[in-house]
Amino acid sequence: MVVLIGEKTKLLTKFVKWEMDVALKLGLPIIGVNLNGARRRDERCPPAIRESLAIYVPFGVKIVEYAMANWPDSHAMYRKEGQTGPHYYTDQPYKNLGL
Repeated sequence: MVVLIGEKTKLLTKFVKWEMDVALKLGLPIIGVNLNGARRRDERCPPAIRESLAIYVPFGVKIVEYAMANWPDSHAMYRKEGQTGPHYYTDQPYKNLGL
């Protein structure tokens, strides 16, 4: 699941929260895409996924495509290990993508 995180996303408590709750219940990989360009989870992150297993990336085609291609396998591995909480890519994938 890709969650676009903007200024007011954390305030959307009807459908957006419901969608995130369903994704968590189904164990779907979550990619938080920060519209403000942040590479990490920040204060705009919705409470529903704040402490959940998710990867956070800035808004941009290359890094979102990278996350969509790579995060599902990493998510499955982390879930199997019992890990939770926010995850971030190191600088290396960004450099490899020319970002």
